[in-house]
Amino acid sequence: MVVRILSIFNFSLILFTFNCSAWYRELPQTTTQNITVITGKWIRKNPPKSPINSVVYKNSSMDTIEFQENKFLKKYDSMNEISGILNTIHIQANGVFQQKGNWVLLEFLEVSKKIVEDGKVSQTKMSNPNKLLYYFSEKEKLLIPMVYEKGLEESEFGVKDLIEEPYKENNKLELSILNFSKKEYANHAYYLESGRL
Repeated sequence: MVVRILSIFNFSLILFTFNCSAWYRELPQTTTQNITVITGKWIRKNPPKSPINSVVYKNSSMDTIEFQENKFLKKYDSMNEISGILNTIHIQANGVFQQKGNWVLLEFLEVSKKIVEDGKVSQTKMSNPNKLLYYFSEKEKLLIPMVYEKGLEESEFGVKDLIEEPYKENNKLELSILNFSKKEYANHAYYLESGRL
């Protein structure tokens, strides 16, 4: 089971690169919204894959994004403990970001990955050019991507699927954000570490 999980992550960096011509990989040309420049550390704690009361298998993972000036650092940390044997995955990506209105575009430049399995350590580092658009909701105090991502692996579904027009900031966008930020098993949203903007 552990081997299968790690095999999936071995392909995650490749799967993270998609067609960059999609609208959710670019900033809007114009925006009318007032902005607060995004900063600080944003966190999303992922639900465990393991049963709550399992004494054999325990799992936890967390995604974070930290903004500073025009740069960001994105991290993913996962821990799997099976019958007392601990295996961990740490993925780190850095890049630059741009903000226009409440839209935040992350441009990933370099990715490193460290896997500890049965006491053995493997590390990789590679360039990984990719862009993904997020929405910074001051009202809900959250940051949310247009498609679901976890550990730098994307799934082609998310906020973008429930809005009628790209970049249109209306009730449809608000409802889509609420829908994907309240999911119990695949919450898409990040929240500021301090809880205050």
